[in-house]
Amino acid sequence: MNIVDILCERARTLGDRLAIVERGRTITFAELDEAARRAAAELASAALTRGMRAIVLSPMSIDLYIVLIGMFRLQVAPVFVDPAHLALCIARLQPDAFVAVPRAHLLRLTMPAVRAIPIKLTVARVARARRSREIGRCEPCAPDTPAILTFTSG
Repeated sequence: MNIVDILCERARTLGDRLAIVERGRTITFAELDEAARRAAAELASAALTRGMRAIVLSPMSIDLYIVLIGMFRLQVAPVFVDPAHLALCIARLQPDAFVAVPRAHLLRLTMPAVRAIPIKLTVARVARARRSREIGRCEPCAPDTPAILTFTSG
């Protein structure tokens, strides 16, 4: 089972109820599902596919959750990294994508490891995509399919 199956069910049963509240911005379950479908299409158009890994650098936000659910739809594993260990994590994982807020993209100026990541996107571009082509139902996952990879200094 893919976690997106659960979220899709919530969109069907709780569609107009609030899913996330963020400082004056809200999103319902139905809106979250729709936005995540568009995000998945945006990620797919940038060549992300099943089994890839994407470093994600973003504060907690509705946009972050839209991007994560879009990645889950594609079975792309988001990677959360302590920025102090970013170069080490990139060397170990060799991620396929870097999805981050614009401020984090400044790391491309000083870190060759970030520049070497093939696909680079901003969280807002993915989360607010308006693509008409949507990703439909999710493919079932094997029990050992990674959902999220995290690296911390602790």
